[in-house]
Amino acid sequence: MKSKKVIVGLVLLNLMFVSSFISNVTSNNPKQANGDYSLGYGIGDEFEFFCTVFDTTELANVFGGDWQSDVGSFFWFAGYTPPTVLGQKTKFAIVNITDHPSILDWWEFIIDGWGWIDSSASYGAPVVNDAGYNWPQNITGSEAWNPTCWLISLPVVQCLSELLYLSTGLTIYENVVILSDFDVDDFYVFWIYDENTGVVKTFRIRNDSATIFELNSPVSAPSKDEIPGYSLYILISTIVLLISFISIILIKKVKWN
Repeated sequence: MKSKKVIVGLVLLNLMFVSSFISNVTSNNPKQANGDYSLGYGIGDEFEFFCTVFDTTELANVFGGDWQSDVGSFFWFAGYTPPTVLGQKTKFAIVNITDHPSILDWWEFIIDGWGWIDSSASYGAPVVNDAGYNWPQNITGSEAWNPTCWLISLPVVQCLSELLYLSTGLTIYENVVILSDFDVDDFYVFWIYDENTGVVKTFRIRNDSATIFELNSPVSAPSKDEIPGYSLYILISTIVLLISFISIILIKKVKWN
């Protein structure tokens, strides 16, 4: 009788983990718009970027003596400043998301951003507090992409293909936006979007022959395809199930002996 109670307890424990996992899946699904678009990120998600290419000589050749200001203009979430050395990191966090279906069908985001620090350092206070960021829930052709668009909606390829472009020098190929409409010749900027989240995963500046600046985000925030704790839930659930089966086998063995 005692052995049966142990088995029942183990099974109930496993069901609790499964139930918790299902609840987690539901709570982290992207927020669905009224139309065909949804968000691959949510409140509390953070996106971190590491500087993996930093050629100051070529940046100065392309942009001139004020290259720090020109490169920093792309990073609103880092206070419009670039990194100072190779390997530094920055991040931004989504503080809040509000639906505005009655106001042109836009999402409104509140975002915090951090300044550049060494890769091994810990973040302090954000340099950007409660910044506003908007994105259309339903793209109708009246919206425009611009260099501040580091968060867009899903599906990424469809979203980018339907945007009205502000710049004549803009090229889009699937999840990649390339901007080349600058006063300087042979100079290109790339925004490569993660198709699971809709957030930039690689930012790149190239001259005519090589990449002279690049940021990469090695870890994406939770999305419908990347649920936090998924592996842990599977591991724990599997262990509990194995213990249950082993207990059953041992009990049967004792009974037959």
